[in-house]
Amino acid sequence: MHAKRSNNCKKKYEISGVALEAIGLFLLLIATFWENEYSGWWDTQSPEWQYWIQEEVNLATLYTLADLAALAAVTDQNLQNKMAIDAKNRATDAAIRSITMRDERKKALKGQAELFSKIKLWLLISSAICLIIGKSLVLIALLKKGRQTNIGPTPSD
Repeated sequence: MHAKRSNNCKKKYEISGVALEAIGLFLLLIATFWENEYSGWWDTQSPEWQYWIQEEVNLATLYTLADLAALAAVTDQNLQNKMAIDAKNRATDAAIRSITMRDERKKALKGQAELFSKIKLWLLISSAICLIIGKSLVLIALLKKGRQTNIGPTPSD
């Protein structure tokens, strides 16, 4: 009777351990998918955002230089003043757009990217915990089986 209960207990340890290992592996698969689809996306977007901001600044600089170069050819003082104001406004608007783009990027990175990174971390930690506990339960079941059949280490060893 005691041996039967002992076998049931060992079987429960083994089944629970294997189930936890499967859950751990499934969580690891989800973490890998999460990294690929979400967390990794933020890493690849960062250089692209920087490129877009730099492109905005470069184009604004070129347009302003073109406006300033055209000023030298204009002899009408009123037209020259209007062109100078337009060039200044274009450069100012471009600077404001660049700052806005940078702030939006920082805000997005601080919010979602941070959350995505934490989700990935918790998925990996949960996976590791499930795998370690699962493997421990299977090991306990195997050690108990070994003692019952005099295979493996015994308490007197």
